[in-house]
Amino acid sequence: MKRILMILLAGVLVFTLAGCAGAGTASETLPEIAVPEEGTPQAAAPDADKYDADLAGLCAYMEAGEVVVAGESYPVDTAYEVIGAKAGKRYKCSFNKSVIQAEFYEFDTDALSEEAQALLADARELGQVTILRNTVAAKASDNGQFLMIYIDPKTEDADNAHREMAYSYFESFCRKKQ
Repeated sequence: MKRILMILLAGVLVFTLAGCAGAGTASETLPEIAVPEEGTPQAAAPDADKYDADLAGLCAYMEAGEVVVAGESYPVDTAYEVIGAKAGKRYKCSFNKSVIQAEFYEFDTDALSEEAQALLADARELGQVTILRNTVAAKASDNGQFLMIYIDPKTEDADNAHREMAYSYFESFCRKKQ
């Protein structure tokens, strides 16, 4: 009996190791955002008046401003219902040898759940939200229509400048669309 159990465990171990090796070799190719040369100013924000006041308009605006880049696999729909939003998109891009993730959500301001109201209030007041026990930096529009989550683990000058540009563009878009 012990012998059979040992053979089964060895087989499971072989398949587990093979699965781990296979998963590590198939790396995802992410669209890349160009890092400006040092001393070169960031591009000016796009004209928000050219974009619709909805999630599609916000995403197109952020893409035009090179905050995010669409690729083969991104953007994707998020599980926006979990936070009480009516729509959500997630981008994953490469920037400065790092992977950034940006999520954009749209809410129905006439039908905000208590959870959505609390989430938007945290984003406005604290600059962060907790979703599924994860606390992340976030910005919300004053009227509660839009929420942006921006994650970049690096804190080099270029990364910080891009993060601030993302926040600035988001706020600019939201001000024009309220």
